[in-house]
Amino acid sequence: MGMRRVAAIIRPERLHDVQRRLEEIGSPGFTISDVRGHGHQGVVRGSWRGEPYVLHVVHKIQVEVLCADDQVDLVAKTIIDAARTGHVGDGIVYASPIDHIWEIRTAQEGLGP
Repeated sequence: MGMRRVAAIIRPERLHDVQRRLEEIGSPGFTISDVRGHGHQGVVRGSWRGEPYVLHVVHKIQVEVLCADDQVDLVAKTIIDAARTGHVGDGIVYASPIDHIWEIRTAQEGLGP
């Protein structure tokens, strides 16, 4: 059976819900990264100490999950359900195939127990 990498770019404040939901479906683990980017949300304007500012990129969290091919839809739907607010800037989820994977501890190809 093949493996997939499911990656999601989400709002930072939705991370706890995404983590909880992934644990509920039995996902064995995930990786998170702080990322910044620009998408449909566009430019963010605000003020700090009375001075206006413009952010051309916004802070997001990238969540990555490795799963079996037959779990990719469940993982993606779980992330979407947990991260969705219905507003522009909720993020994206995408999946890509994993050609090879090695476990560093054992130097063996494939994931062991």
